[in-house]
Amino acid sequence: MKNADIPYRPEKCSHELSNRIMRAAVDVRIYATVTHLLALKNLAPILDGVLYGRGNLINSYTDFRPASLGLCDIVDGDFNAICCGMDKIDLRCFVGGSVGLEFKLDALTDVSQYNKNPAIFFKQRDFGYHFDDIQQIKLKKKSLFFSITRRPENNKSHCVSLRIFNSDSKKHSYPIYSSSVPKYSFISNNVHSMDSILKLNFFRFLDTLKDTQDRDVNEEIRNIYEEIESLDDQELIAFLTDVGKKMSCSSKFNFSGAYKIDLNAIKSIRLYNEQNMKYMVEMDSLYEELSQKKVVILKQLIKHIPELFKSDRFRDHLSSKAGAH
Repeated sequence: MKNADIPYRPEKCSHELSNRIMRAAVDVRIYATVTHLLALKNLAPILDGVLYGRGNLINSYTDFRPASLGLCDIVDGDFNAICCGMDKIDLRCFVGGSVGLEFKLDALTDVSQYNKNPAIFFKQRDFGYHFDDIQQIKLKKKSLFFSITRRPENNKSHCVSLRIFNSDSKKHSYPIYSSSVPKYSFISNNVHSMDSILKLNFFRFLDTLKDTQDRDVNEEIRNIYEEIESLDDQELIAFLTDVGKKMSCSSKFNFSGAYKIDLNAIKSIRLYNEQNMKYMVEMDSLYEELSQKKVVILKQLIKHIPELFKSDRFRDHLSSKAGAH
């Protein structure tokens, strides 16, 4: 993981372009929030206690609803982790009634909060969640159609594979280039450089791109870098932001072992029935209303998610917001 903690520097381009890319990669945050799904019936005990990883739950004989944890997740560090999704979450996680707690990333990564749990790490993608979406990245003269979320290439289960396709057509697309990089290059503890790492990992693949016969394609790599070099500074930032979001569409932000939820870190609370979101409350709107001695949003929250109010800690938290002004 030491290698993965360092933002990757593009290699198969000029030193000047590599420096431009490295500078531009720090300018924009990709994701501002992450979401953790939990069973509705367990909501109040978790808010009043601690959110535990799967290993701790098993060892303490605690009843819980298993997530979509496969063997690869266990091997790759998730056996005792609390997993949050930045964008797409494995659909197998939506079972029955679920609550999604959306957390502010700035609050979770605040150094002053590390006494709660310093063991935080993230993954570029969910290694056990495979789907066939083809992402598009637009340059000035061409577009790149790629996927990082498909199953690894044959005999490369220890790797993450990026494939570049001829088009984004579901019926007529086929891979023309690919690259496979060991999974450990995409698991990092360096949350303060997370956005740069998620963007720059694209170049790990680009620098090692090969054709379908496993031959080097240095001319194609050079052409792609020339397209990137033609971008002005603002275009380069936009390109890297787009790359970062699409490269990390199934990425995971994890706590190891246990996490006592910081209620001030919750941005929103969502209620799901299977995969369908039935209700959402934005916490800042609720706090603002409570400070004005109004209760419209509060009544809706009680109606839709009464399980929240079985938590003494959550009720005290809302009471403190009501008296904040």
